[in-house]
Amino acid sequence: MGPSQPDRLLDPAHRCVVGSKGGDVRRRLVRATAHYHDNFPDLHAMKMLVASCARGAANLRELLELARPYDDAFVTRVIHGLYVFDEHNVSEDAAHVHGLLTALPATTWPPFRIVDDVTRAASTQPAGAGLIVLNLKARRIVQIHNSYAEILRRDRGRIRIEGQPTPTQYWYELPHEWAILP
Repeated sequence: MGPSQPDRLLDPAHRCVVGSKGGDVRRRLVRATAHYHDNFPDLHAMKMLVASCARGAANLRELLELARPYDDAFVTRVIHGLYVFDEHNVSEDAAHVHGLLTALPATTWPPFRIVDDVTRAASTQPAGAGLIVLNLKARRIVQIHNSYAEILRRDRGRIRIEGQPTPTQYWYELPHEWAILP
């Protein structure tokens, strides 16, 4: 990864969508949809991302890097998925992602960025266990559709190695300035 490459991130197994139209990769709005990867639920990713918020993530790069200790394989899949998106799509021509969004079920969509109205509409579609919005700037978590588990201010999760849960747990507590909305 080059110095600016970590800024260009998202998530395949757990679809994350960044910001709005334009080229600023330091977006502070992340939409995450949890679904399955290799027939195994990545539902824990919502909790990992909230734990990253509790650790002070200010942008997508930080959000994912702070989640890396909880599940390195997941974060790597997200980063690689965004690299692929960036290689095949530009804001002026997003035909590649449009084709994927049309041809594939929402639960198998790769990570993508919002570059136009089609990707914006797709980013609002829950898949699998739900859809949450992490507004890093406003310090707000919106549970648009969450059938996995309620996002809590204080919780714990399992560390994963190669995507598999271990007996080791991590704990988080969101600072008081964070709001969790239903």
